[in-house]
Amino acid sequence: MAADLTAAGRKGVVVNAIYDFWTPARHYQAYHGGLRILTESASVRLASPVTIKPEQIGARALGYDPRERSWNYLEPWLGGEWKLRDIVDDELLAFESLLYTAAVRHEDFPAQLLPHLEESVGAP
Repeated sequence: MAADLTAAGRKGVVVNAIYDFWTPARHYQAYHGGLRILTESASVRLASPVTIKPEQIGARALGYDPRERSWNYLEPWLGGEWKLRDIVDDELLAFESLLYTAAVRHEDFPAQLLPHLEESVGAP
C-alpha cells in the first residue's frame, strides 16, 4: 500500500512508525485468526481544509523524522493545504492496493496464512 501511495504521488506516507503492537486491543486479530490493516490520515477539522506551514511540522515523531526523507518515509509532506479530498484519495488508493495485491496473490495468502491462523486459534 505504501509503495502504491508513493507511486501515485502522495507525500507523507510512513511505514513501521508511530503505531505499536503492544496493547491487548491491537493483538486481538493475532489471537483470533484475523488480519490487521491500519491506515490513518491527519485530521481536517471536521472536513474543513487546514493549512500547515513547514515550521509547524515537528522535528521528531515515533520512528521517523517528519522533515527528512528516510527508508520508511520516502516522500516527506512539508506542509500546505490538507483537505478531506486528500484523505479520501489516500484511503481509496490504499484500498485499491489491498484489493489488487489480494487478487494477484490469491493463492499465496491462504497457503501462507492458514498455518498461522490455525495456530492462533488453537486448531488441532
